[in-house]
Amino acid sequence: MLSKCIMSKRRGKGMLFFRKKNRDLCLKVLSGNENPDERKKFEEWLNSSDENKTLFEKLLQAWNISPEANPNDFPDVENEWKILYNRLDLDNIDKQLYKVKKVPGETKLLSSKTLRPVLTGVFSLVIVVFVLLFYSESNQTEVWKEVTASDKEILKIQLSEGSTIILNKKSKVKFPAEFDENKREIKLFGEAFFSVKKDKKRPFIVFTSNAKTTVLGTKFNVNGHEEKTEVIVKEGLVNLSPLSEESEGINIKENEISIITKDNKISLPGKINADYRLGWVEGKLIFDNTSLANAIPQIEKFYGVKISADQGEYLNAGFTGTFKKQKIDDVLDIICLAYELDYIKEGDSYKITRK
Repeated sequence: MLSKCIMSKRRGKGMLFFRKKNRDLCLKVLSGNENPDERKKFEEWLNSSDENKTLFEKLLQAWNISPEANPNDFPDVENEWKILYNRLDLDNIDKQLYKVKKVPGETKLLSSKTLRPVLTGVFSLVIVVFVLLFYSESNQTEVWKEVTASDKEILKIQLSEGSTIILNKKSKVKFPAEFDENKREIKLFGEAFFSVKKDKKRPFIVFTSNAKTTVLGTKFNVNGHEEKTEVIVKEGLVNLSPLSEESEGINIKENEISIITKDNKISLPGKINADYRLGWVEGKLIFDNTSLANAIPQIEKFYGVKISADQGEYLNAGFTGTFKKQKIDDVLDIICLAYELDYIKEGDSYKITRK
């Protein structure tokens, strides 16, 4: 009923209620006709919850943008009530009970000098509420957040629905502040590890420059550097497909890797030890019989430096080791000792040389 609850609209996790006594207080405050006692009651109501503050802020916005919302400014309010009255067909509702006496051109209800100001105020509020609801819906734009990791940090991000992102250095991710009811979309520029909360009704989709990775709930890594996308799955099942073609893509299972190149070619899933390749997530640099030629780019990426090396067969030799929270100089000391090599530092770069 209008007298009990003018507005009841679902917002987020709860309901916002606008009851009659609070409605009257708000109207008086908005029109500047409240007395000190009413002002005190209004402030107590307003500060009692965040929902009340949100409701009044939206009501104030609607009031300000709607000059017709002010009861004093309504053009021909009684005529509007007549229209509303006729639409409701009140004359045919239990005439014996209400004993409504018809007067040509108007009803006794509308002609009552006592009720007319009250009805005018109620009608005014109805208009305000309609404007408020329209204003709220028309101004609901999706808000996206953006997080960027520098070349010296790895960031952990908690999403609104419980999933987490570990963002690698020199990477950026964009995501909605609140996901909608049908899907969860992420835009990735660089590399990130995702732990996705399972939700069969809302697939989790990661977009890179040339691919999209779709899951329902799992743990996986996406690297979207250099116009190609590399996906490594640690747990569960992931679908990888190109953006520019109508394709079902391919499914990648646990401890598998697949790559989409810039020409939209997808490699078949290959076996891999995800723990070794994803050591960066835990701040580790892990090598498992990795050739020095392949280890150098990983070291460069991990520490954000440039490393060059003299050509030679030693670059193909396998290397195994795990480094955590060690300086790059310590890592190069160990590698060069194992290969009987040397290195020199040139500014922010390093060069590996033969002894």
